[in-house]
Amino acid sequence: MRKNWIIAVGLAAALSLLPGASAASADESCASGHACVWTEFHYLGAKGESLCTGGAHGLAGNKESGKNRCANKAVWFRSSGTAIACLNPGGNDELFTFPINEIWVGAEGSRC
Repeated sequence: MRKNWIIAVGLAAALSLLPGASAASADESCASGHACVWTEFHYLGAKGESLCTGGAHGLAGNKESGKNRCANKAVWFRSSGTAIACLNPGGNDELFTFPINEIWVGAEGSRC
């Protein structure tokens, strides 16, 4: 009986390490009129939202995934001023090539 209990606890711990295991509790939403970023890949971890006002928006710490819900503006996801990714309106990137620490919201009608 003790051996089965240890195996069950070990299996539960191992499953929690699989990618997407915590996705059910993740907040993957991003409200219209916002650019959203997450601290982890696949929209996991703490979420940050920024209004779609043009220009640079500094972020607290590094982010690993993002979405653009700005109606008619491109959003550049940058690392210390260097563009890592660009998303047109409605675009998603669940896995940035490199972590980002700021976003740049383009002018009305801008595209990547």
